[in-house]
Amino acid sequence: MGSKKILKKRKNLSIDNSPIVKLNPNVKTIPYNPDDELREPDFIMKALVQCLSEGDTKAFKEILGAHLRALNLSKFSRENHISLRTIHDALSPEGNPGLNTLAKIFHAIAS
Repeated sequence: MGSKKILKKRKNLSIDNSPIVKLNPNVKTIPYNPDDELREPDFIMKALVQCLSEGDTKAFKEILGAHLRALNLSKFSRENHISLRTIHDALSPEGNPGLNTLAKIFHAIAS
């Protein structure tokens, strides 16, 4: 039997090893918070419809989950009388939400 080749261990990447980049003083920046877009129902509805039209169920659940977490999942659940367990099950990687669950969530988002 021949000997096995072993790959060299990769170096751990960390922020400490990253170079510091300074912006040109003439460059103006604006603050960006992705939660602002994730709270916007029209933006989310368009993204969800696009996922459905492309047949991308994984992205659909990720976008819906991010939206509900941005809104505060527990509060959303209480206000719309949808069980928190139902929402978690629907958004889990193995989850396969039913039409009734999706209809309740969409109705709550739209209103």
